[in-house]
Amino acid sequence: MKQRKLLRAISREVWYNFFESYVRISARYSTSLECKAARTIIKMKGGISLKIKLAVSKQRYKEVEDTLTQCGLEIDDDADFTLSENNQYIDRLLVRDPVSDERVFLLVEDIVLVEAFGHSLEVHSKSHSYQLTERLYKVLDMLDPKQFLRISNSVVIARNKVKSISPTLSMKFILTMQNGKKVDVTRSYYYIFKEYFGI
Repeated sequence: MKQRKLLRAISREVWYNFFESYVRISARYSTSLECKAARTIIKMKGGISLKIKLAVSKQRYKEVEDTLTQCGLEIDDDADFTLSENNQYIDRLLVRDPVSDERVFLLVEDIVLVEAFGHSLEVHSKSHSYQLTERLYKVLDMLDPKQFLRISNSVVIARNKVKSISPTLSMKFILTMQNGKKVDVTRSYYYIFKEYFGI
């Protein structure tokens, strides 16, 4: 009885944060202890069906999906929570094509830059732009920092897709990307950018 009262007192946000940190588990997805923990969290949340988006390697996707489904979790690309592998960076990103409204896997190596507009992102390749409903910092965490760099509060670029760098007088750079798009390196990221590119 005391436990139920305590659970009611804890805000829903605390449980979401707890679950979000829980789902970033290590590569050992299939232990029964983790299934029990997932079921316990679902029961504590009042039997609500929890949905999870998977951001794992192509090789492990089916294995992880089957295990989580057995644990009572639903896999959904529009979920609030993302499960990713520790110390692994994604090789593809699930995005939405605004023209056909289809969900497509975009290879990370094809990404030129990612721009944030509020809570939605535009992911640009050389020839297309795709949409993604995710926070920029979460996508940045999934991308290899050796290949991607944040250059402002709203833009992440692919290091090998920079066509030209033009300095300005006010401690900024203007970058021309391989798809022709121009983006600014803001003052906050000026020295990080210079160090990253060895300028």
